[in-house]
Amino acid sequence: MAVDPAHPNRVYLALGAYTQSWAGNGAVLRSDNRGATWKRTDLTVKLGGNEDGRGCGERLLVDPRDSDTLWLGTRHDGLLKSTDRSATWQPADFPAARRDTPMTH
Repeated sequence: MAVDPAHPNRVYLALGAYTQSWAGNGAVLRSDNRGATWKRTDLTVKLGGNEDGRGCGERLLVDPRDSDTLWLGTRHDGLLKSTDRSATWQPADFPAARRDTPMTH
């Protein structure tokens, strides 16, 4: 569950029980009225909310700098990003590391 820090009436739920091959894909629900009504977006990935280790599993976050952007960290399919308040989702893009710049620790 995630609440929009700038718009507290907006709440989001990431849903999905298992990540095994026989399980269905996950979904994200969104509400603009504190959960009185919901809209659903089906995902192309599975979420494991009922699996062992679920406390270390998926994480959903509303970007505190941009309320239209949400981030969904999955256990098996990487980081997903929505820029339209969870209506659509894509894998997050990261800038490529520059090979000519040494990494420091």
